[in-house]
Amino acid sequence: MECSYAIWLLWIFGWFGLGKLAVGDPAPYVLSLSLASHCRIPAPFGQVPPLLDLLMTYLVGHSTFYSCCFCGVFFFTSHSRPCWLLSSVSCAVASVRRWRAVSQFERRKQPRPTQPWLTLLNPYLYIFFSEVPGKKPQAPIRLEQILPSSLQAPLDLWWPSVPAPRDGYPVLFLIHGGAWRGGHRRCSPQAPVLQALAAAGFLIISCEYRRRGAQWPVQLEDCKAALEWLDEEGATLGADLSDVSILGTSAGGHLAALLLARGASPIRFRAALLCYPALDPADRSGSTVKSPFNCSFLRVQRGMSFMAWFFEVFVLGCDRQLWECAEPLQALKSASRELAEAWPPTLIIHGELDGIVPVEHSRQFLTELAAAAGATKQGGEERRSQDRLFAVPLSRHSFEIATGDLAAASFDAAIDWLTRMPKSAESTGTNNPVESLGRALRNFRGGVVVVSHSEEFLSTVCTETWHVQDGQVRVEKVDTKASKAAAVQGVASLASKLHVGVLHTPNHAATMEPVGPAADAGERPRPLRVLEFFAGIGGMRAACALSGLEVKIRI
Repeated sequence: MECSYAIWLLWIFGWFGLGKLAVGDPAPYVLSLSLASHCRIPAPFGQVPPLLDLLMTYLVGHSTFYSCCFCGVFFFTSHSRPCWLLSSVSCAVASVRRWRAVSQFERRKQPRPTQPWLTLLNPYLYIFFSEVPGKKPQAPIRLEQILPSSLQAPLDLWWPSVPAPRDGYPVLFLIHGGAWRGGHRRCSPQAPVLQALAAAGFLIISCEYRRRGAQWPVQLEDCKAALEWLDEEGATLGADLSDVSILGTSAGGHLAALLLARGASPIRFRAALLCYPALDPADRSGSTVKSPFNCSFLRVQRGMSFMAWFFEVFVLGCDRQLWECAEPLQALKSASRELAEAWPPTLIIHGELDGIVPVEHSRQFLTELAAAAGATKQGGEERRSQDRLFAVPLSRHSFEIATGDLAAASFDAAIDWLTRMPKSAESTGTNNPVESLGRALRNFRGGVVVVSHSEEFLSTVCTETWHVQDGQVRVEKVDTKASKAAAVQGVASLASKLHVGVLHTPNHAATMEPVGPAADAGERPRPLRVLEFFAGIGGMRAACALSGLEVKIRI
């Protein structure tokens, strides 16, 4: 990534300003921040002093206020007056640029309930609330923490303030950010969006994952376990599992994209919303600053991206072998065409001046997604027609923490996206046996699944077996117009001869017992399901497509 010398000179001037701040003169440092607010600090240096994205986010978001303040200091002080004057002018210019940018947005203003006044200072302050206003004063939104026995980390539930519709509540599943080692499930810059959606009838599930002291990939495993819990317990929550969307911010966007790219989610999502996601931690696109030196003590090599260095040292624990299971871009490139085509419509919100995760990573990801799905160019860019990148001018990482018109525009875009995106015809949740079978096949690499097609009025049963081995499926028609028990017994006998597993089906709940090396290793039986539905070979092909597996059918 080529960086302007002027930006680096400004960065050095920022260090000078910090030194002056330490001896009681803030003017040079304020000037460095005011000037830097118009340009992007080379990523990932926006998360370290002196020119922090966090400080410049507030400076731009409230630029009119700060322009007036600095102008007042200019008139009432005799010290460093040129610095205060230039700072005031720079903030005034930022205000004009911000107003012009907002006026050009194609924006649909969305209704939002009143925020608690404390959260206007910073959305992270929602952490102090267990109840927030809903659509009506007498119907507040409850925030509840739960810790299911099957999970290692708790969840937050934002209960809607409206009665559940006939099909259940639509669901938004949130994975928070925080550089994979920080953050909190209730500390999100998008908290006002969560409040608005809960007021509109969404059930919000905010996922937590183990962070400090945790070794990758436990973060990913905790998110997957939370989705599996939702898949199993969603009905008891009153959730409509055919209407689930996913939201990931920063590091949470990386985890969400990785779950989708690896086909690891048991739930098929209606829509995806990613906010400044870290989609390329290895920086294969070459958009971040690279180290100009070698340092074995810091485990950094010359030419190594500082973003890749941070991820490898602080997330992967210096284990380079873990890169293979930590890169969404690489997982997407190796994914099947069917999996890429089944990827939900995706909106990415990213600040153009993000100095921590560059916006080029989001552009590159959408391009790779389009290529994997075989999409054609849209508007001169290689992108699927159902995907969108909302690049917010003058905005940085977590820019929504500064209440203002830029944050409001991003909130409107997010709410509009999640509320108007229609259900996919294929997004039918656990009630669709083809979808259920696709999820079941993803959960194991070898064994036998029994698929039963029954027509009660004709009193006929056709049972077919699916032999799954090394990522391939072979389907055989075993018996027709026979009792289910006899067909299952025949399948078990055939499975034993093929050494792929033995089926036991008490009460139609199948369990596969491992054989051969798996049995010698003491593996536990894996649960399977006997699925009854009206579908033929076409349905089997669809299930294989959803699973990302190759299907070989022999009749």
